[in-house]
Amino acid sequence: MLFLIWAIQAIAQRKDYFSIRQVALGNAHDYPEFYHKRAKKTAKNINEYLQLAVSKRIIEAGVDSSGAYNLVYTIPVNSQRILSVSCPTPQDTARHFLFNAATGALISIQDIFTPNGIAYLKRQMLRRYQEQLKNNGQEYKQKSQEKCIKADIQEFQLTTDSLIIFPGYCYTIDTSGKMPAPPQKAGFPLAFLSQYLSEYGKVILGVNKKPKLKKLHSISVAGLYRGKIDAEDVLLQLNAPIEQSLSGTLYFIKSQKSIPFIGSFKNNQLDIPNRTERLSLSIYPGAISGQRKAGNKILSNFTLNRP
Repeated sequence: MLFLIWAIQAIAQRKDYFSIRQVALGNAHDYPEFYHKRAKKTAKNINEYLQLAVSKRIIEAGVDSSGAYNLVYTIPVNSQRILSVSCPTPQDTARHFLFNAATGALISIQDIFTPNGIAYLKRQMLRRYQEQLKNNGQEYKQKSQEKCIKADIQEFQLTTDSLIIFPGYCYTIDTSGKMPAPPQKAGFPLAFLSQYLSEYGKVILGVNKKPKLKKLHSISVAGLYRGKIDAEDVLLQLNAPIEQSLSGTLYFIKSQKSIPFIGSFKNNQLDIPNRTERLSLSIYPGAISGQRKAGNKILSNFTLNRP
């Protein structure tokens, strides 16, 4: 534990690894972009994932494309190991992202902690949610709320000394028809969680030096995928699954067309309806195989891969 505290302090004292520059995308929106002269491919992966993830929220919020919407990031950690980024959205909420600074890959909370660690965090979140409902004079409905809160740990922020979880999906309506407040964010000291760190977690926090960061791969399906659909280069950004739903953005590079989506995700399968056509996807952590369909007719097959 003492070594973990020392490693966290060392990360905090280092000079920022990525520089940030403001880039105009079209006439309406400005995006901050991360840059490092010796990590251009890594920075590209990070920038593309962030721009697609945030653009999905902008489109969903109905922001007028003719108006300006300039993004501002807060960056709790910007080191040679990890980049922790938070970004507000038009709904006055925030998205939180954690990236591997060696590859630009998104890091999930399941990557950082062991299964026992994830189970511990879920129990703690459930206990805090129960206390919040009790303090607000609201009923705790075990079956539905326990299932929800245990799945609701994907929105998290890693700082130099803490893990902060921002649950936001456990809304319930009480018998009077009122909507209670969502569960409050919960902070955990990283030093206290050291016993629950996975191999990936120990490496990104500097507790272990081997294997090297670029050798580590996420076990989550969330992340950025590249490939071609009907000979056009595409990017597919996926968020972490919440219960049995999966959301993200499909972007056609040449035509500059963004298609935000959300759908039922079960047994690694996801269907994306798109008017008369749809995409049928089989999604795994490192690759996606898919088909374009019109009715029962297969129009094309494709494969997308993680950078």
